[in-house]
Amino acid sequence: MKKVLITIIVCLVAASAFSVDTFSMRKIRFNPTILEAGSTITVEMKICPLQVVRNVTVTAGVQDDKVYLNTVIPKWARNDLKNFSFQWTPITPGKYRIIFLAEPADTSLTRGIQYIDVDVVKASDPTKVKAPDLVIKSFTYNAPSLTVGAKAKFTVEFANVGTVTATSPVQNGRILTVLLQGSSIDVADATPGPLAPGATYKHTFETTFKTEGNLLFTAGIDPYNQVKESDENNNGKKMYITVTKSSLPQMIPNGPNTLPGITTTYQLATKPDLIITKIWTEPEYPVYKKPFKLFATVKNTGAPMGLASSFEVRIGLDRFYPIIKTVGPLSRGEEKTLTWDINEILPAKLIEIIAEADIYHRIDELNEVNNTQKHSIDLN
Repeated sequence: MKKVLITIIVCLVAASAFSVDTFSMRKIRFNPTILEAGSTITVEMKICPLQVVRNVTVTAGVQDDKVYLNTVIPKWARNDLKNFSFQWTPITPGKYRIIFLAEPADTSLTRGIQYIDVDVVKASDPTKVKAPDLVIKSFTYNAPSLTVGAKAKFTVEFANVGTVTATSPVQNGRILTVLLQGSSIDVADATPGPLAPGATYKHTFETTFKTEGNLLFTAGIDPYNQVKESDENNNGKKMYITVTKSSLPQMIPNGPNTLPGITTTYQLATKPDLIITKIWTEPEYPVYKKPFKLFATVKNTGAPMGLASSFEVRIGLDRFYPIIKTVGPLSRGEEKTLTWDINEILPAKLIEIIAEADIYHRIDELNEVNNTQKHSIDLN
């Protein structure tokens, strides 16, 4: 397995202008800046206190992953340079933040915090990534008639194309979801148990066509992202089925109904559109190191028939404390205000809050690029 060394030599900067620095920063070094999924990274940090400090907790880890280091130093002498390290093997490509924290038990002393943002790219050799990868292999149907009121039998085949067995997480009784125009279809129990590398599983269910039009069906595997995969962007498959009252319909895969000279507007008329309308805090001007409440309102501003089924909203505070909540369903014009209790000590006094709706892109929307709202707060 490829190994990459990131060396971080740090003495941390104090957070308060009214306190004597507890730690001092030397330098940060890491190479390369672009990492491959599946590579093992050794992360090292050297910290030196500027005074004698007792009962210091040093933690280190990767945001959206886990804490890899947690140790307590009962007594730390002044200028006693110590080295801390952990190993991390990223599985999924994306952006990550490596974080170190030195927290004295004495709250009158300033704590130290340091983080580095890194990009993890897709592995050049996928076999080196020791992780499962769930995909929808096929999504098909069989129906005697594609008319309103007719029953159709759907078959979804999914597989593990990764290198490690996928466990069987169960949330709401299933690992598979099927949506019609954004609304959930009951697919009963589709939990196959552990899937070994190369194993497949077929699930069949029936549904009744209740409306006419160019209907979008979406099948998704691991909808709650409980399986840590080498690729989190290949878990779904879509198809359109044109349902009529009496005439012979057709299925148009992965595209709208484009009969010559005719523009189908049914699909647009049933699409929701999720936006963040407002972000605010209570109190309006939070105090540094004091708890506060954070609010965000999400609204469906889509078409008249645009129902948004269950989706997720994420709040990020300076990309440091991402918090995810599930919302829905939301009818057109309906909105929902979410509340978060922020009890953490944030890494800076000027914080940018980013709220994003439908972070896993479960909802087929009129506009897919207006789901994010930003707001800055200055902690007193």
